[in-house]
Amino acid sequence: MPTGPAPTGYVQLPSGTASFTEGGCQDPGSSPSSGSGLRRSSVPGMGAGNARGRCFALTADADPYDPEDTGPFTTIIVKVTDMCPVAGNEQWCGQTTDDLMNSFGTAFHFDLCEDSGGPAVFFPSGHYALTGSFMEVSCSLWSGGADGP
Repeated sequence: MPTGPAPTGYVQLPSGTASFTEGGCQDPGSSPSSGSGLRRSSVPGMGAGNARGRCFALTADADPYDPEDTGPFTTIIVKVTDMCPVAGNEQWCGQTTDDLMNSFGTAFHFDLCEDSGGPAVFFPSGHYALTGSFMEVSCSLWSGGADGP
């Protein structure tokens, strides 16, 4: 199974390790799932890939800037709405076809939209970047909606 860019877009696996950050929202209202405000990174020019509209349980287990901090961290369920912008986020979203890993050793990055309310639940006080795992789940578990987070 592919683990990175494919000719038709970025292939989002159903589970794996990822990095997580909080960012501004892009592409608001472009789909019924825009309320979740979650973005998946993609290699520039490779297309949107197959993650949009899919739901994932994100579980943090470490802060890459403070590896000794063991939490407590949490799990949230999100729906992918758009892509993490590479410009200004190269360390997180700058994977290329030559180097599938970002600066934190993960091929996948989820950027939670600050306007969705998700970051307030996911990131403990004083944490703005985390690493951990993701697993695809049924969107029936996602509590977001078309008109809000």
